Amino acid sequence: MFWDLWVLAIGHVANLLAGLVGFAYLARILSRESYGLLEYSIGLAGLAAIIIEGTTGPLGAIAVARSPDRAPEVAAEVSFARLLLALAVVPLMGLYGLLTSNDPTVITLIWLLAISLFAIPFK
Repeated sequence: MFWDLWVLAIGHVANLLAGLVGFAYLARILSRESYGLLEYSIGLAGLAAIIIEGTTGPLGAIAVARSPDRAPEVAAEVSFARLLLALAVVPLMGLYGLLTSNDPTVITLIWLLAISLFAIPFK
């Protein structure tokens, strides 16, 4: 148990340091407007992640609690529902990037954020 906790703590610290270095680098290479737009886009990606996850997890847990033998089927249904939501949300977020910025770096980063949302259905 302590080994698992230690590995999680190291991963969390590494994640925080990578985020700090990444944002410091982006703050240096992007203009104020572009950096502000990027920060706003990260917030939108968080909102999009909430939309994709929605209430599928709790609904799936309720379905499994009612019928434990359907657990594999419910897990597949939850993943499929999240994938459908991601297929709707990701293009909208990418379109947002194209409509709000002329900076190719910001547009690329917004698309990368949007595409990263496809990982949510598979967690």
